[in-house]
Amino acid sequence: MKKKSRFSLPVLLPLLLVGLFNLNSCSLSRNGVTDRVNPYPARGKTTAGKLFVWEINLGKKKSYILGSLHFFKKESYPLAETIEKAYSQSDVLIVETLVEPTKRVSITLAKGIYPADDPRTLENQVNPATYRSVQERLQKSHMDIRLFAKFKPWYLAQTLAIMNIMKAGFHPGSGIDVYFLEKAKEKKEILALEKLEEQIDFYDRFPPRVNEAYLLANLQTSSGSGLENLEMEHLTAAWSAGDTRAVERLLLREIQKKPYLEILYEKLIYERNRNMTERIAGHLNTPGKRFFFVVGAYHLVGKRGILRLLKEKGFQLNQLYEIKESRI
Repeated sequence: MKKKSRFSLPVLLPLLLVGLFNLNSCSLSRNGVTDRVNPYPARGKTTAGKLFVWEINLGKKKSYILGSLHFFKKESYPLAETIEKAYSQSDVLIVETLVEPTKRVSITLAKGIYPADDPRTLENQVNPATYRSVQERLQKSHMDIRLFAKFKPWYLAQTLAIMNIMKAGFHPGSGIDVYFLEKAKEKKEILALEKLEEQIDFYDRFPPRVNEAYLLANLQTSSGSGLENLEMEHLTAAWSAGDTRAVERLLLREIQKKPYLEILYEKLIYERNRNMTERIAGHLNTPGKRFFFVVGAYHLVGKRGILRLLKEKGFQLNQLYEIKESRI
């Protein structure tokens, strides 16, 4: 069964977005990452709102890293002018993965569904109680579980999560990474930090018990109670406010509620953070070019996030603001 998907969901929730701009200013330090202070002289009444984007200061050369929400609402556009200016000042766009949509679907299906001659099925790879829960969940959406008989547990978990996120009005076609990929076509060099196969292999390498735990977690999140919609709204609000601590709380709350997900987070978030940081640092050390990185917001935050890891490598990061002015 084909499903409409832009397969970038790292765990239970999609990720976050951000804004940026090139400012000369003083700064306040917090957790090793600096917050940019508004340097503009007042003309009437001005206010400054944090964005989920950071300037990476390399002397005369500046690059930017934007926290992305892979699922976003159309009505959330346009983005802040600060974000657009940062993008326009960059030479190269770098996203997590770069795959044609049709190839993305074929790769995901090949990895996420057991081959026809493989004796494994969803039913014989999870315990009976889990299978019944899946059946009940699908019946609520008027779907027959037989359509998903050959789905691997992690792939069904992703399918259920994406279905509910899209039902709430958040669409992968409106994601921040998609927006900038379309914008950069035939105008900027476009690169990727990961291969899609790498992302999917993180899931496919987990033992059956871990994949079943992931499925159960998504069954609870996508129960139809509306909780998943509320969590997406909270995530979007935190992104819009440039609030890294709120995003980190959303990320860690899942582990605190479900400790059995810790192994998933270690592989899907933290190991990928380390790998992407090394690749980002390699690009930043390339002479002359200015980069605009668009990476899932959950990957940026916390002590093990990309922002902190870049800081530990000696890069100076400044969170940027959107300046709003009202006439007197």
